[in-house]
Amino acid sequence: MVIVKYKGRLGNNLFQYAHGRIMAEEDPGLGMLMARPIPGFPKTRESVGNFRGGSDTIVDGFFQEYGLFSQHKKKIEKWFKFSQLPPQPEDKLIIHVRLDDYLTGDHKDWIVPMDFYHRLIEIDKPTSVCFVTDEPNYPALRQFDAEIVSEDTLHDFAFLASAKRLCIANSTFSWWAGWLGNAERIYYPDMKIDYFNNLWVHNENRYVRINV
Repeated sequence: MVIVKYKGRLGNNLFQYAHGRIMAEEDPGLGMLMARPIPGFPKTRESVGNFRGGSDTIVDGFFQEYGLFSQHKKKIEKWFKFSQLPPQPEDKLIIHVRLDDYLTGDHKDWIVPMDFYHRLIEIDKPTSVCFVTDEPNYPALRQFDAEIVSEDTLHDFAFLASAKRLCIANSTFSWWAGWLGNAERIYYPDMKIDYFNNLWVHNENRYVRINV
């Protein structure tokens, strides 16, 4: 069996499930996939592979490397079908601001600085701006004339995926929303963080890298 050991939250779990399912589908000799279904993604309940005896293969890690998934996008899009929201206006810039554990943990330097968003707005010139964040009362956001969205995890994921213009954070959550969504332009803040730079989507022209 291919046994997926989940770590972290939604974005991490999507990488872990996808890696395990790719392994199980590409090598039937490994046996069936054993992975807890991911709430909001009903096709992760599907049975994959057949039971076989022998030793188990443990999927235990984060697998945050775009090269592991880039050739499997069509399959992954089917596995990760989710309830979508109506598309947002084309002239609206939606920005994911990841704070939460970055504020309280050891990664305060992973927070994208506010001046980056000022520069981004000058570059993109949207008619309206919306921040999607896990900290809607964060004082620094008040300097912007922007809508703030902060609801439950699946709503915010679908809202990000509904954007036509999207700025992701250094976050696997918005990385997945962008990759699975239909945005025509996706801004990528380059903070020189190795794990996130390993997720640079090099083969889609809609991605725009901007130095922080």
